[in-house]
Amino acid sequence: MKHLSDIHKFRNALSFLVEFESYKILNLGGFAWVGLNSFPHGACFLSSSLLGVYLKELGCSVKLISAKLDSDKFPDIKSHAWLEVDGVYVDITSSQFTERTNSRITVQNKCKAEWLFAYAQESKLDGTYREQEPDFDNNISLYNLIVSKVECI
Repeated sequence: MKHLSDIHKFRNALSFLVEFESYKILNLGGFAWVGLNSFPHGACFLSSSLLGVYLKELGCSVKLISAKLDSDKFPDIKSHAWLEVDGVYVDITSSQFTERTNSRITVQNKCKAEWLFAYAQESKLDGTYREQEPDFDNNISLYNLIVSKVECI
């Protein structure tokens, strides 16, 4: 994958800010800290959306995917969000689902053997699957903070 290094840098910058400079996120006000306080747990939509904006700026084709699902097949995942980047699924919060993966970053092809694809297919049947353009989600200051940290890595 062409921008895998950039994805790692973005996630590392975000992780660093949450772990060691959380006061900077807290000082931004709004929902930034609420959305990232337990990163990667419960931070999939916000972090994926911001990463999506970053990757679009690098020239990637990006879709933000979200779904809610109450399924026996995925009892550990009630809702989730991730990206489709140049036709490949990218998830920087997948490690919150230890039953699925221990990877900090999951990159998967869109095929039925992969859990993100299976989750997407089941949520499409359930009517909760959604694709959209990633955006700042009213967090441009947070985005700028993360990107400034990426540039230092």
